[in-house]
Amino acid sequence: MARKSRYTGSVQEIPEIRPHYIAAIYLRLSVEDGDSLESNSIGNQRKICLAFLEKHSDFEIGAFYVDDGCTGMNYKRPGFQAMFADLRAKKVNCIIVKDISRLGRHYIMTSEYVEKVFPEMGVRLICINDDYDSEDTHSDRDGLLMPFKLVMNDTYVKDTARRIQSSIHAKMDSGEYLPSSGSVPYGYRRAPEKGTFEIDRETAPVVQRIFEMRAEGMMFNTIAKVLNQEGIPSPGKIRYDRGLTKAEKFKNALWLRGTIRKLTGDAVYIGSRIHGKVARERLGGDKKARPKELWQIIPNAHPPIVMQALFDQVQEINQAKLERLAAYDTLDNPDPDYRDIFRGKVFCGECGARMTAGILAGRKTTPVSVYFNCNQYRYSNHSRCSNHYIRQETLMDTLRHFLDKQVEIAVDIERLTTEIRKMESTPDSVQNRLASFRSQRMNLEAKQDRLLEDVAMGVLDREEYIRIKARYRSEHSLLEQQEQEAVQECERIKAALGTAETWLAAIRCYREIPKIDQEIVDVLVDRILVFEDKSIRISTTYGNPYALLETCLDSDAGGAGYAG
Repeated sequence: MARKSRYTGSVQEIPEIRPHYIAAIYLRLSVEDGDSLESNSIGNQRKICLAFLEKHSDFEIGAFYVDDGCTGMNYKRPGFQAMFADLRAKKVNCIIVKDISRLGRHYIMTSEYVEKVFPEMGVRLICINDDYDSEDTHSDRDGLLMPFKLVMNDTYVKDTARRIQSSIHAKMDSGEYLPSSGSVPYGYRRAPEKGTFEIDRETAPVVQRIFEMRAEGMMFNTIAKVLNQEGIPSPGKIRYDRGLTKAEKFKNALWLRGTIRKLTGDAVYIGSRIHGKVARERLGGDKKARPKELWQIIPNAHPPIVMQALFDQVQEINQAKLERLAAYDTLDNPDPDYRDIFRGKVFCGECGARMTAGILAGRKTTPVSVYFNCNQYRYSNHSRCSNHYIRQETLMDTLRHFLDKQVEIAVDIERLTTEIRKMESTPDSVQNRLASFRSQRMNLEAKQDRLLEDVAMGVLDREEYIRIKARYRSEHSLLEQQEQEAVQECERIKAALGTAETWLAAIRCYREIPKIDQEIVDVLVDRILVFEDKSIRISTTYGNPYALLETCLDSDAGGAGYAG
C-alpha cells in the first residue's frame, strides 16, 4: 500500500531571483567634443546616469570613473583603466554611460570591448541615449545600429582632429600658437593675452648665467654641479613647485648634464619659436621625434634671453666638443659583452641603487670596455653617493669563482637530497605521521559523535559524559596541533627539496659546460652588491640550501643531525 504524504500545505511560488548589478558610472569629456561641450559636460553626463538609476531599482552604484580631458581614440585613460581593474576584480559588473561615444570613439577598439571583452567578462553595458542594453533582448534592433554609431564616432574624431590640427598649424605659422604651461621652455612664462612667451624674472637670469659659464669653457657636468651646490631649482623642480606637474620624481629633481646640454643648444633663447620637434604619425599614436630639417622655426616670436653673439659662441664650443669626441671609438657592441647577463642584478652596496652598464670608449686604437656605475651617483650629477664603478670583467671573474665554489658543495647537496628522499619512504616519515594523526583525529571525532547516543541509551550518566567529552576535546586539540605541524613540515621539506633540485639543475649545467649565461644567473643569483672599496658580495636566490636540507634531515631523523 502506498504511503500518504503528511504534507498538506499549499505550494508556494518561488520568486524569480534577479541578478544584482553593481554599476560603474563612466564619464568622459575631451576637446574633441567641440561645440557640444556643454551638453557632454561631466556634470550633465552624471545627471543623465543618476536619472536613469532612479527609474531602475535593480542597480547599485559601485563607483564613478571620470576622464576629463582625455581623447576617446585610445583607452590609456586613468579613469577607464581604474574601472577595468575593478571589473576584473568583480567589484563592479555593469557599465553605464550617457552614450557609446563616452566609452570611446575608436571604432575597432570600442567594437572589441563591446562585442567581445565585456561579454566574455559577463559585464552588462548600458548606453542610455543610444537605448542600448546588452542584457535586453528587446534592444537587438538598437544593437544592430551600434557598429554604425561606432564608425560615425571614429570618423567624427578624425575629422575634428584634422580641423584642430589645421587651426594649430595656422597659429604656428603666424607665431600665435602657445603650448600648455607645462611645455613652456625654462626661463619663460606663458602670456596667452599677448599670444607669446614672456621672460620669467626668476629663471631667466639662470639661463643667461648657464650660457655665460659655457662660453667660458665650463663642462656640462661642472655647470650642473655648480647649480646643484648653490641650491638653484632645476626645470623639473620649478614645474613641481609651481604645481605644473604632480609627478613625485620632479620633487627633488637636480640639474643634469643632459639638461644643460639641451638648454645651451636651444634657439628658443634667442627669440625663436620652434614647433614640430615631435609629432604623431597617426591619430591616437605615440609622439615621435622628428629630424631637425622638418622643424618649423619662427624667428623673433618672443623676447630673447640670450644675445645672438653669445648664443653663436656657445654653439661653436658645443660643435668643437662634438668634433673632439669623434676621435674616440663609439662602438656599441664591445667584445666580450656581458651586459645582458648582469642586467638587473648589480646594485650599489652603499646606497642600494641599481647599477647600470655604460660603455667606456677608448681611442680608435684601444678596445671599448663595459663598466657598471651607481645610478644615483650618475643621475644626480655626481652629487649623491660616490663613484665606484666596476668593470664587467671583474664582475665575471668574481661570479665564476663563486660558481666554482658552488660546484664543490654540489656533491654534498646531492647526497643530502638523496638521504631525504629515502627517509620519505620510511615508516617514520613526516607523510606517514601526518596520515596517522589524521586517522586518529577522525576516529576521535567518531567517538565524540557516539557519546550523545550513549547518554541517550543510559550507558553513560551526565557526569561521565562531561568528563569523557572534556578528555576527547583535549585529545582532539592536541591531534589538530600535531597534524598542523606535520602539514607545515611536509610543505617545508617539499619547498627545500624543490629549491635544492632547481639549484642542482643549474649547477649541473654549469659543471658540464662551464659557461655563465643569463639563464644560470637568473636561477642562482639574486643580486650582486658592489661597494666603494670595490669589494663584491653575491646573494643567491635560494639562500643556503645546505643548511635548509640539514634542517629537514634533523626533523626526519627525530633530531639526529647530519655530519657533512
